[in-house]
Amino acid sequence: MSLRILFVIHDLDVAVGGMERQARLLAAALLERGHQVTALTFPLRPSALPRREERAGLRLIHELSGGKPVGLNVLVEKAAKA
Repeated sequence: MSLRILFVIHDLDVAVGGMERQARLLAAALLERGHQVTALTFPLRPSALPRREERAGLRLIHELSGGKPVGLNVLVEKAAKA
C-alpha cells in the first residue's frame, strides 16, 4: 500500500545541517518503497527558489515567507492541495 507522506521542515538545503540531512535520507528511503513524499519547506533565502519543484522524485513546496512562522491551519490547507 502506497502512502502520501508530508514532511514539514525549515529547509532541505545540503549545507544547513543534520536534521535536513536525515529528512533527505528518510525521504529517499520512503520513495524507494513506492510512497509519495512531499516536503513543505520554509527557506530563509527564498528568492532563488521556485514555488514548487521536484528533486529525484521528492516533491518540494517552498513557502516563500522568508522563514516566518506559519500557523498549523495554513500547513494543513497546503498539504491538502499538494
